[in-house]
Amino acid sequence: MKGFLSHYTPSLMNPEDLDAIFVQRDRLLTDLLENIENSILTEAKHHALLIGPRGIGKTHLISMIYHRVSANEVFQDKLKIAWLREEEWGIATFLDLLVRILNSLMEEYKDPNLEEQVKGLYSVSTEQAEQLAGHILKQYCQDKTLLLLMENLDEIFKGLDESGQQAFRAYLQNYGFITIVATSQSLFKGVQSRNLPFYGFFSPTHLKPLVLEEAIALLVNIAKWRGDQELADLLITPLGKSRIRAIHHLAGGNHRIYIIFSQFLTTESLDSLVEPFMKTLDDLTPFYQSRMQFISPQQRKIIEYLCEQRGAIAVKEIAQHCFITPQTASSQLKQLREMGYVYADSQGRESFYELQEPLMRICLEAKKRRGTPNQLFISFLRVWFSREELENRLKILPLGAIFDRECTLQALAEMETSDDPKISALLRDWNEAWKNSNHVKMLELSEELIAARNFAIDWIKKADSYYCLGKIDEVIIALDKATEIEPENSNILTKKGILLMWLGLYNESLTSLTMSTFLDPKNPLTWSIKAIVEAVIKNQKSAIDSVNNSIKFSNEDPIIFENLSLAYGLLGDYNKSIYYAYKGLNLDKNNEPNFNLQDKNKVLEYSEKSVDFNHNSAYLFQMLPKLHFWSEPYKNFLHSIDHAIASDNSKDILSTLWGTKGHILFRLGILIESLRCFNNSLLLDNSEHLFYQDKSSGINAIKTLSKYILTYIFASNQDLKIWLENSQYTMSIYNRYNLLNYLSLSLVLSVSLLEQQRISDHTAQAWLEMWKKLAGNYSEFKVALNLLKVAVEYKIHRDRRVLLQLPQEERQILEELLNPETV
Repeated sequence: MKGFLSHYTPSLMNPEDLDAIFVQRDRLLTDLLENIENSILTEAKHHALLIGPRGIGKTHLISMIYHRVSANEVFQDKLKIAWLREEEWGIATFLDLLVRILNSLMEEYKDPNLEEQVKGLYSVSTEQAEQLAGHILKQYCQDKTLLLLMENLDEIFKGLDESGQQAFRAYLQNYGFITIVATSQSLFKGVQSRNLPFYGFFSPTHLKPLVLEEAIALLVNIAKWRGDQELADLLITPLGKSRIRAIHHLAGGNHRIYIIFSQFLTTESLDSLVEPFMKTLDDLTPFYQSRMQFISPQQRKIIEYLCEQRGAIAVKEIAQHCFITPQTASSQLKQLREMGYVYADSQGRESFYELQEPLMRICLEAKKRRGTPNQLFISFLRVWFSREELENRLKILPLGAIFDRECTLQALAEMETSDDPKISALLRDWNEAWKNSNHVKMLELSEELIAARNFAIDWIKKADSYYCLGKIDEVIIALDKATEIEPENSNILTKKGILLMWLGLYNESLTSLTMSTFLDPKNPLTWSIKAIVEAVIKNQKSAIDSVNNSIKFSNEDPIIFENLSLAYGLLGDYNKSIYYAYKGLNLDKNNEPNFNLQDKNKVLEYSEKSVDFNHNSAYLFQMLPKLHFWSEPYKNFLHSIDHAIASDNSKDILSTLWGTKGHILFRLGILIESLRCFNNSLLLDNSEHLFYQDKSSGINAIKTLSKYILTYIFASNQDLKIWLENSQYTMSIYNRYNLLNYLSLSLVLSVSLLEQQRISDHTAQAWLEMWKKLAGNYSEFKVALNLLKVAVEYKIHRDRRVLLQLPQEERQILEELLNPETV
């Protein structure tokens, strides 16, 4: 088994080792190599700038470029390479830069003639030396391209100042044989300022931190490189992933910190890591000390506070702990962000800040607590091991493992006073996946939760995930497992009852809900759900009893009111159903819902308010119009219209009656029937009756209806047969009146429903496939179907790159329709 370098230094590693642990940036490496090849083989010269904080993998990437290009036989007689390393601090003039480039070439190619020429530079004046050095460099490279690898370009440019930068830019333009790949901690004035020579010269790439999957891949690669297949196998299990997920916030996606963690994973004792770990921090300390000296005392205080925190902190909290005003804190933080010390993240009007370099936090913390157990070691132990594993570790530690013992004891002590970071991270990520309708990720995270602790609620989350994925048998297995683990947990039984109700297994649902109310008889939510199930199976007396119990113990939760509304609707008591529906909507926060069902205008006003396709309550969208439809006086009013239509009337009167009925049904949200009425009216219309001024009024009514019709079909039912029936009819009407372009817009608007929690990936895909078959041959639907296809792909994969296949103007439309937080 290989031993890992105690001091991770990519520039000293062989290419096989660099390749073995390389992750995340294959595409970027390929692009950089292609640009270098183009620079070597053509007159065009590309210049790249890689931007990122310390430890993000810049030197690793530069090292791989160096080895790949050096090993390419095609370039042997066409290329020279000069690699200016991280420690090139003494560059104060353009002459200094030229000498460093020449020294790098001497080191690379061991050419004694070049060495003699460089020695001659020290025997002439500075002006002559600069001209001579430039000439030597050009002559040495002759007709070859020079690949110049420059690390810490920001520091080099700082030393050059504007006159040196101007001379360097002029040299590059005059001779045109150099291609540059450079790195920098952040964007800096030398490449940002319009007034400086290198503005717009480089193609910048901001190196992103590792995401969780990439971090796992890095650790797996390291384990395999070391020959530890057992560890590599563990890391890809749900248990291994849950542990890495929890340390991910410690590492901040920083490659070098994960390299340190990789050593924690395989060492027999932490004591053996202390010396190399502290050596790493000692090497970084001068850099971070100089960074702290560069900023003002007030800014240092802010940085020290952020070093003590985990995650992003609000400006108000930073100001409070640093004894400064929020305005001052905001101003200082803005400057620190511009200098590359902190990241900023905005949530609404509030800004949150955190350190840009987690290594700075670790380094300063270690120096402050030298001689005591380092928090990074303690945090790692808490995350990677269970309590039982730590207790067993403590038993077998050698007597001399003093540091290891102290860290282990401290980790056990912290377990007593704070939540398990593994579980906190998993729950946070599961909720985020639920919010973003990422059902595959939900399932993966629920499996990690089960591997980490195996609670009943974890199996409920797995059942939720399976339900969203349309895997019904797996839902039931997961629910049974949840109640097997905690058979007398009323909360688990309620959640099981809800899922069984959604599956249409009403008797099984009622059994679970009844047991829950027995265990917790004062839970109004459970009683309200039980009332729905009992109303569905027509057990009216029990349903009323459950409703009364829910009201008795009510905590004024709108969800409970919505449940009661549905229960009363199913029982046929539409007055109470509408009453509780509006309590759920909370249209008047200060008063009880107050309206008279005999007041036609008031009921219509509430109906219009209820037809809100973006409302959180899908139930209210579906049920309220139906309740109004069957309530008095509209039941009688519509009955009278139907009676009049059935009478022997002229075409003019019938057209008017159908149009009137269509408008009422539209106001009440009964959209398919409304469309049928408008169509009947138009078929009878001769433009001479009193209701319409001309035939365009009926057409305009259908145009208006188009804004809602397909969203209504999609939201009101998920039965493919009903979808198809209603959609085919709708297509036929809009095709008849040459209004398919309006209907295609309606299909685009239906995209807004894809992000609802209860729209599964399977449902979204079915909606897309149905419309591809219905409208795929119509040119009017070309853009709409493409937008819908991309939206469904995004819903399934949750990868924003999916959206990039659209032109910018179409992508903007789609992003506005989708939930902006998920995009």
